[in-house]
Order: sequence, then C-alpha cells, then structure tokens
Amino acid sequence: MKCPICGKEIDDAANYCLGCGKKIPRCPTCNKVVSKSESFCIYDGTRIPNEVLSVFAENEEPQPSPAVNTQTVNQQAANTAYNPVNQNVAKSKPKKKTPVWLFIVIIVGGLLFTSLAFFVVANAVLPNLLGNDTKKYAKSADDDDEKETKSKKSKKKSKKSETQEAEEADETEAENDEVMASLDPAAGQSIDNQVPSYETPQASNMVPATLPPQTLPPQTPPPATITYYDSGDMLDYFINNSDVIYFSESDIAGFDANDCRLARNGIYAKMGRKFKDAGLTNFFSQYYWYNPVIEPDNFSDTWLNACQISNRDLIVSYEKRHGFN
Repeated sequence: MKCPICGKEIDDAANYCLGCGKKIPRCPTCNKVVSKSESFCIYDGTRIPNEVLSVFAENEEPQPSPAVNTQTVNQQAANTAYNPVNQNVAKSKPKKKTPVWLFIVIIVGGLLFTSLAFFVVANAVLPNLLGNDTKKYAKSADDDDEKETKSKKSKKKSKKSETQEAEEADETEAENDEVMASLDPAAGQSIDNQVPSYETPQASNMVPATLPPQTLPPQTPPPATITYYDSGDMLDYFINNSDVIYFSESDIAGFDANDCRLARNGIYAKMGRKFKDAGLTNFFSQYYWYNPVIEPDNFSDTWLNACQISNRDLIVSYEKRHGFN
C-alpha cells in the first residue's frame, strides 16, 4: 500500500513510513489506514481522533508566494497604454454639450406662456371684479330710488286715507240723516232703537199655496227571471254567481249533461277545491278566481253556504229528472 502522507509504497503492517518518517494514521478500532479527508472510519464508522489526523497538518509546508517581476508589469502597462486598440477602449465618450438654441427656445416659450396666463386671468377675473363694483353701485342707486318711490307712495296713501276717511264720515252722516228722517219719534224710535211700527201678519190672513198635481211616468217591473240565449253564457253566469244568487230550474233549462257537471263542480271550484279529473282542472283554470288549495279528501260540504247548497241540489235534481246520472 502507499503512504497516505507522502505516497510512497510501504508494507501493509508498517506503523511508520520509510519515505517521510511519519506515523501511519490508522483507525483506533479496526487499525485500517485513514486518509486526510476522512473524519470517520469508512470501515466501522469510528470517529478519527485529532491526534491521528495531526500528522497530515505537520506534513504541510507553506508555499512561497511567486515573485512579482516589476519590470514585466510595467512593460505590460506601457504596452496597454500605447496599444491603439486599447486606447480607443479606454477613452470615455465625450459629453455632449447642450446647444444654445435650446435654452433660447425654453426661455421664449416660458415668456409666452406667462403672458398668455396673465392675459387669461386679466380677462376672466378683472371683469368680474369690475362688474361686482358696478352692480353694487347700481344696487345702491336702485335702493335709493326705491326708498324715494316708497316715501312718495306712503305720502299719497296717507293723503288718500285722509280723503277717504273724510268721505266716509260724510257718507255716514248723510245716512244717519236719512234714517232720522224715516223714523217716527212718536213711537219712540231712534238710531239706536229702531223698533218696527208695522203689524205682523197673522196666520189667518195667509192664503195656502196650491201645487199642481204631479204625474209620475209608468214604472216597468223587472223580469222575474233573466233569459239567456246562449247556454254557455248562462253556465258562466251560474258558476260565477252560484254563491250569491238562488237559481231556479227555468234558469238552467238549456243545460245538457256536461253543463250540469261543470255547474255542479263550479260550486266547489269557487271554494278552492282541487279536482282529480284533469279536464275539470283545465276548465276552471280559465277563471281568475280559481285558486286550488284544498285537497279533494280534505274538503267538507259543511263549508258551503245556504245559497250554494240550494244551487247544488237544484242541479242534482235536474240531472235525475233528465236522466243525466
């Protein structure tokens, strides 16, 4: 085997190397040779003590740093400086100068913008200020005119009121004179106590008024029964009013077997009863008032009023008489 320190061939059972004279590093448990990079034995996993691995550290010698040839470095720097290719690379791009005309354009644009803004402000704000002042002066002048007009009107009203009061006083005095002239001093009448001097007519002197006799137009009595020319119209009328009208046999004289069946079940449809027959359900669905909410098995005839019971019995007897059952 080779020495793990210097690499020279040695005997497998040797404890020291004849080439470097160092002790062969071995595992303290299995006595196998270990290398520099092993911290644990690869055969039994025992940790290698530091004193065993220290032989590798003793064998390492510091490497001398290579000498720097100053002349060679200076020559390379000189060659790089005077190389035309590297000279172009080393040079930085010159900074572009801002042209003078750009500054002139910016200054002129700023002046134009400032003058335009001043013009807009002058036209928008100053007229409003001047207009407000003018309005204030005009309003004050109008107020003065209104005050003068009101004072003139008040003077005219005062004069007019004085004139009206004088005229009313004259009229009142003239009316009093007329009343005084019509009074009877002998009967104790005065302006404050005007007792009537005439006699009240008695009831015996009154003549009763005679009114001419009134004749009323002849009254046509309503028909006892309503005549329907179409049995379909009578069927609808019967179904819609079976809970409020007592019908007679003359009303249903034109009914056939199907009409009787629909009229009889219409009484129950008005109460919200459902039907097992799809034909009856479809027929009564055309009526806006039909609201099927009661199951047939849950419905009771005791919920019918007297009018509905009478009309139901009428239909049943009519069906028996005509053999519709």
